[in-house]
Amino acid sequence: MILDDPEAIRAIDTAGGLEEMFSYPEQAARVLDFDRNAIIPDDWRISGLAFDSVVIVGLGTSFSAALAAAAAACPIARVPISVIGGAELPGYVGARSLVVLVSYSGQTQECIAAYGEAFRRGARVAIVTSGGELASVADGALHLVLPPDLRSEFALPSLYFGCFALLEVLQIIPPQPDAVSEALALLHRQRAWFAPETVVAENPTKVLASSLMGKLPVLYSSSPRLLPVVDHWRTRINAFAKRQAHSNLFPEMTHNELIGWRNALTQSGNWAVLAVRDRLDSAEESARMDAALDAVPVSVEIHEVFVDGASLLARIWTGLYFADVSSGFLAVASGEQPCAI
Repeated sequence: MILDDPEAIRAIDTAGGLEEMFSYPEQAARVLDFDRNAIIPDDWRISGLAFDSVVIVGLGTSFSAALAAAAAACPIARVPISVIGGAELPGYVGARSLVVLVSYSGQTQECIAAYGEAFRRGARVAIVTSGGELASVADGALHLVLPPDLRSEFALPSLYFGCFALLEVLQIIPPQPDAVSEALALLHRQRAWFAPETVVAENPTKVLASSLMGKLPVLYSSSPRLLPVVDHWRTRINAFAKRQAHSNLFPEMTHNELIGWRNALTQSGNWAVLAVRDRLDSAEESARMDAALDAVPVSVEIHEVFVDGASLLARIWTGLYFADVSSGFLAVASGEQPCAI
């Protein structure tokens, strides 16, 4: 099997996508040195900056990271946080709003356009980027400077932890040092567990990749808080493995989608379900998710992945990292480069 042969993996992954993923721990540590990486205008140093809303704008990997960071922050945020994947800002954005523009390259035109609109409305603007046109036009914005030597699709930890750190520094959420430390520790543990040198039988990302070969994956999150994980996972299967996938969340999928399984086998015989679950779900949530999965035809394989950690920041991150590495191995097993080309 190709996934049991590190040399064969490297022969396919000539662009080094997996190598980029296995440098995520060092990347995350770099971006979390906020004082060194942030350019903070003088008028931002005034204590007690007051916002009544936060809007984060991003597309692609930046959207995934922003959605995930917002999901981790929302339960402890003092104001509403919303994430949009386009240039049009909500009508409520105004002088008491914070608009965070997230673009690794700094060339995302929707973020550049959103900056102009935010400026026109008098909102405060922060940017999370490595540079580009966004850094040039956003004069006066708080700038979290990302490492310039990454490929945008592999900047996920910089974008995720960078957005979260920004919300901490601007007092949108209280400091979360224990959650950040836990997430980094689990990231190191996952890297060792997922390594290309680890044989398929002992590597859960390779096991899943092997199981999804030739399948049309349907991904379900066990709760809305894990929606960013399955949404990101779907896009990684699209971009890395060059395959289609579908995603939804529990309990929303029980209202309409679940009944669609009744005749699903007439559409395709190659379905596979991936349930992303949380060990901290309540007993009632777990029982309802089990019942929902029972509605899937018995001939359809169901695979379960449990996120890890005590903090929501860590649990979301462990799901994101599992998504990246397993999708990378699925790409290699399919003879594809595990990157967005």
